[in-house]
Amino acid sequence: MTKQSLGLCLGVMMTLGQLVSAQVPQLLNYQGRLAVAGTNFTGTGQFQFALVNSGAAATYWSNGASSVSVAVNKGLYAVLLGDTSLVNMAALPARVFTNSDVRLRVWFNDGVSGAQLLSPDQRLAAAGYAFAALNAQTATVAAGYAAASDLTAARLNIGSGNTLSGTAATIAGGQSNAASGTCATIGGGLGNFALGYATTVAGGYHNRASGLGSFVGGGGYDGTTYGSNVASGSAAVIGGGLLNTASDLCAMVGGGERNTASGLRAVVGGGYKNNATDGYTIIGGGWSNTASGWVSAICGGQLNTADGDYAMVGGGYSNSASGYGSLVGGGLYNAASGNYAMVSGGFKNMASGLGAFVGGGGYDGFYGSNVASGAASVVGGGIFNMATNNYTSVAGGQKNWAVGANATVGGGYSNIASGSYAIIGGGAYNIASGYNAAILGGWSGAADGYRAVICGGYDNAASGSNTFVGGGFNNVAGTNYAAVAGGIGNHADGTYSVVAGGNANTASADYAMVLGGSQNLASGQFSFAGGRQAKATNDGAFVWNDSQGTDLYSTTNKQFTVRASGGVRFFSNAAATLGVQLTNNATAWSTLSDRAAKENIEAIDARAILASLVAMPVTKWSYKADPDHRRYIGPMAQDFHAAFGLGRDDKRINTLDADGVTLAAIQGLYQELQDAKARNAALEKRLAELERQLKSPAIAGRDEP
Repeated sequence: MTKQSLGLCLGVMMTLGQLVSAQVPQLLNYQGRLAVAGTNFTGTGQFQFALVNSGAAATYWSNGASSVSVAVNKGLYAVLLGDTSLVNMAALPARVFTNSDVRLRVWFNDGVSGAQLLSPDQRLAAAGYAFAALNAQTATVAAGYAAASDLTAARLNIGSGNTLSGTAATIAGGQSNAASGTCATIGGGLGNFALGYATTVAGGYHNRASGLGSFVGGGGYDGTTYGSNVASGSAAVIGGGLLNTASDLCAMVGGGERNTASGLRAVVGGGYKNNATDGYTIIGGGWSNTASGWVSAICGGQLNTADGDYAMVGGGYSNSASGYGSLVGGGLYNAASGNYAMVSGGFKNMASGLGAFVGGGGYDGFYGSNVASGAASVVGGGIFNMATNNYTSVAGGQKNWAVGANATVGGGYSNIASGSYAIIGGGAYNIASGYNAAILGGWSGAADGYRAVICGGYDNAASGSNTFVGGGFNNVAGTNYAAVAGGIGNHADGTYSVVAGGNANTASADYAMVLGGSQNLASGQFSFAGGRQAKATNDGAFVWNDSQGTDLYSTTNKQFTVRASGGVRFFSNAAATLGVQLTNNATAWSTLSDRAAKENIEAIDARAILASLVAMPVTKWSYKADPDHRRYIGPMAQDFHAAFGLGRDDKRINTLDADGVTLAAIQGLYQELQDAKARNAALEKRLAELERQLKSPAIAGRDEP
């Protein structure tokens, strides 16, 4: 158990003067505060008290070994030390205060943890030593001074019409003053009254100290109007001023006019018509301020109210802090009505939610108001902004609303974050109504879907779950996981569909994509369209259309369709020097065969290539992976590679290699044909010679043997 003494208020109900010990109650008033385990204690506590020297080496007085029962309310308690009417309380002798260093030591028992010593010991100041006045000599009334009605009263100084009726009362001077309380004192002035026990009026005009041990310093007159300060509470204090009242225990008014401190230990520093009406309230100054909540405070300003317990108003005009622990820093017509709510300043702002905060703003030349009504909601500033749900926030701007739980609007104009955890960064007329939806900026955007996002632009909509619109104008991501990066009038209506940009493009099927361009359509699932007026209407179709301005459609599923009327090029190296081309209006690919692009050129044996080709098997076959089992005629890549050593590997045949082998074989065949022609010509010549010889006369008619 942890206990800590939080405060000490000591006073002795007597004053210096001519005293008779039997007439002076030897009591020491002590008030304190304590907490158990960090919480203000409430209940009946058991106390033991002692007056000791520094270090507690010597004990001058104690109430004895038994405890004194004292009521404690919210940690606060008060006791008269030496009051023998209290059970187990011992009398307090005056001789205690003949010592130069006297300290009060206190033990406390909450009935659970046993007696605990409170620390530190409290040293007594001059008020305690007023007990030494019991040894003062009886004063005599000097000749020629006003008579005292009580022979034990102090003698009077220069003055007239003064009245001493209290035991050991004192009037130092002035006119028409009355000290009727025991040990009462009037320093001077006119028409002052010290009515209570040990009361004091230092001077001034028509002031009254009627509370036990109360004090009025002076004042009570402003040059034109008669006035009166009244300290009617025990140990109440009024420093001066006009028509001020301190009516409760230890209440205090420092000065000013028509101020009232009517709460327990309430304080008004000064100003005009201020009222501190509850316990421990404080008003620093200003005009017509009211602190009516327990431990509430108003620093200054005009027509401010602190109605909530522990509430505070720093200043300004007509501000109200009515929530428990609420705060208004200043400004005009601001209200912090939620518990622990705060308005820093500005005009007509309201923090009504638990722990809500409004930083300021609320004025644009006309009346305006920011409202933080949700628990822990925040409005940083601006005009007509509202954070109405729990943990919502509006940083600034005008007419912005954070309505969904944990929603945020950064600024801008007339934006609404109505979905839970929704965010709008700024812009104007944006609405984020989906759960965790976000609009970073832009104009007239609508993020309706769950976790939908719009980065900016104008009149864009992200209405599906987890959709995205990057920007542009009049774009729509209409179904779950769809995205439009930008452009104008684009629609991504299929699940997981994408339109990258452009104008009037539509990706209407699931997983469809339009890269950009204009008037493209991807309506088949997993389809792709790009360019101008490309129509990928079949599932898995890819359509790219050039700028001709006429539609190009897919005709079947999983089809690759391209119109490139300027030709097609494919490069296979980083320098874009190797590859194939389909030139405009061509129907076949062109391969690079420029002499300038070639090296390591060497002659070939065309007849040997022909022989290898003739020896290489050429068969008819089908591909295993082809479900249609189409038939082909050609060699195997392994045989081709073994025969000619061409190609990157023995699994594929490059068409350029096949064409080259074919051309070389044709050359070899041509060479063979030329040789055959030469041989044939020689044979024909020989045959002709033989025929000529047969027709010779020398041979004609001869019989063959």
